[in-house]
Amino acid sequence: MAEWQAAVWPAAVRAAEPYSRMRALYAAYGGADLQAGAEDGFSYGLNRILDGVEARLGRS
Repeated sequence: MAEWQAAVWPAAVRAAEPYSRMRALYAAYGGADLQAGAEDGFSYGLNRILDGVEARLGRS
């Protein structure tokens, strides 16, 4: 993932130049580990889905 991020990041930054909010986000997260964020996001989403299933089944 780090190799891909290093290869793609410069093009992504150039594409965001016309958009001030995107520039700010890219500046804030420029050194972030995308793999760690993806795993955290997946776990969060999976837990929300499982919470919804549990609530739907009435096992809260």
